[in-house]
Amino acid sequence: MKNLNPLKIGKYTFWVSFGLANFFLFGFLINALCGYTKIAEGFAFGGFCYTSIAFWVNLFIFLALQVYGCCYKEKLKQSFIAAAILLVNIPLAILYVYIGLTLLDYFNI
Repeated sequence: MKNLNPLKIGKYTFWVSFGLANFFLFGFLINALCGYTKIAEGFAFGGFCYTSIAFWVNLFIFLALQVYGCCYKEKLKQSFIAAAILLVNIPLAILYVYIGLTLLDYFNI
């Protein structure tokens, strides 16, 4: 357990969440612009489902990093930095949900 690098966990979790959110958003946008409304609806539905699942996964990892940092004092700073990186996902998720809802209204889907 002492070989665990919490900073890598935080960075990987952030980039995976960010990459999947971009996949769903741009998949929706490209398909809506091309006129494939059924596929665009699938991307929109998948994106909103992903957002709710990602919230719980990121929250669990955030809390796990906090507990790990408190248990292993030598990794405390790395754990808090990793948790701060995960907190960047919150405003990004809110922004992506707002953009998604705006685009759904704009394309009348």
